[in-house]
Amino acid sequence: MKVKPLTSIDDERFGDESVYNSQFLEEVNTFSNEVNYSSDYINEIFLYFCIPLFEKKSVSSIKSKKGLSSGLIGSDNFRSAVLSSSSQTPLHSTYYYLKSLLLLLWALIVVISYSLLLPMYTIFRYRNIISIELPLLAVVRAPASYQKMSFLQKKGVIFLADSLAFNDCEVSSLYTAVALFKKIQSLVYVPIYSLLDFLKIYRDVKKTIGFIWAGDALMYFSKRIIHKCNFEFYLQSLFKRGCGSEGYYTGNKEDRFALLEKRLCKRYGIQCVCIPHGLEYSYKMPGGLVGDDFYCTSNNAKNYLSKLYGEQTVNFHFDEKVAAKMFSREVKKNKERVIVFFPESREPEVNLKIMKFLVAEGFKLHVKLHVKDSVENYLPVLDRIEIIELFDEAISNNICLARKSTVLVEALYNNSIAISVLIDNRDKSYVNLMFPSLVDPKILRAETFLQLKKELTDIKEEGLDV
Repeated sequence: MKVKPLTSIDDERFGDESVYNSQFLEEVNTFSNEVNYSSDYINEIFLYFCIPLFEKKSVSSIKSKKGLSSGLIGSDNFRSAVLSSSSQTPLHSTYYYLKSLLLLLWALIVVISYSLLLPMYTIFRYRNIISIELPLLAVVRAPASYQKMSFLQKKGVIFLADSLAFNDCEVSSLYTAVALFKKIQSLVYVPIYSLLDFLKIYRDVKKTIGFIWAGDALMYFSKRIIHKCNFEFYLQSLFKRGCGSEGYYTGNKEDRFALLEKRLCKRYGIQCVCIPHGLEYSYKMPGGLVGDDFYCTSNNAKNYLSKLYGEQTVNFHFDEKVAAKMFSREVKKNKERVIVFFPESREPEVNLKIMKFLVAEGFKLHVKLHVKDSVENYLPVLDRIEIIELFDEAISNNICLARKSTVLVEALYNNSIAISVLIDNRDKSYVNLMFPSLVDPKILRAETFLQLKKELTDIKEEGLDV
């Protein structure tokens, strides 16, 4: 039984009126300030379940203005008008309560089962034990995080990998850094941690969005709970024996692993530094961001986050030298620049519209697909574009086009020209409001096709091959 988080708004257009505006951001941040939480999952509950409900509320408001039916189904949390619905019938209520109850029971079975199996699998899968000193420690969970943080190895930071999520032959597994006798204890502790997390998530979901979404949320997190609790046991084992005593580095910024790392570092008095994987949101996370020191992806983000989280203990920094080390792929220029478009995985019809315009205007277009995208979405222009397979090649020494993506920031540090293509009103409002790092004068903006053509033509006239 597979349950996804509530889907964000990605299939409705309202002319010039955007779902995302200053009122939307203010309401979301006010709600975040009022959240009283107990779990490490609160930020993900907020992002994947609360925010989509605010989006639905915004859609409902826009439709009401236009005389359309909103069709909004709310929750049972009548404390917040944002998350309630006066149109819900008793039959609807009964159905959603029963559905949530059944999902909760199934999620509990999944959590119990996997919490017994995963610790055993980890012990047998990672039988080799390594013995290394880890005064400066980083645990990476994704290739992109490792790439951004690998420069820290020159500073003596020892990297371990959460090899249940990310394998790299150059990085030892977190699960081999704990002695066998200690590992056996995970057979007891991981199930206990998992059941406690289950109860804490239930409490947080019920308080924030109500019982009818609790089943969906617990099903979404059910398998994720086990991985996180297994990770928690091994990381805490390292901290207990003094690993990371001189500093712990993470690429997680707000997810359950980030809040876990934040909690454990505080408990064991360890200095935590965040080198974030991905762009910072302008939403105020209920659980905050991880790190005593947080290295932002831009100066604008640093200023914004310092104000947003002003009362908290995180020190936000922007250091261009650090940013260059985070983002640079160190690919030397050996060719003329070409236009490379980086489509997003969502709304492929907007991507296709941009591609059709560029090829119709005679620009030679190269495309680097998102890992979750499919070439099938672009069959109408496939014979007139060239697919680039290697990200390092695509991001370096080129003219990089994207809508609202990290690649626009990365392009700046790889001798590329970055152009944000904001022909979609929602993209424009999202960039202006949701991602502080994308509001950067170094990133060119094209809000119409006419502007996009002019930007590319000007670059061509400057002697760059496009």
